[in-house]
Amino acid sequence: MFLVLAFLGAVRAAFRTHTDLALENLALRQQLALLRHRSKRPKFAALDRAFGVWLSQTAPTASSSTRY
Repeated sequence: MFLVLAFLGAVRAAFRTHTDLALENLALRQQLALLRHRSKRPKFAALDRAFGVWLSQTAPTASSSTRY
């Protein structure tokens, strides 16, 4: 099952632009940093929400993978 998901992810990535992938990577890194910074349940600060809004307006394709 993991190999199938990895293959589908690779196929999906092949058809996306470099900018879309870079923005999605940036969003995922920001979410990881937030999770590492906070211990139990992460709460989004105003800056985190502003970043999510900016990202959703800048790259609509990346906003489907980030749930704020």
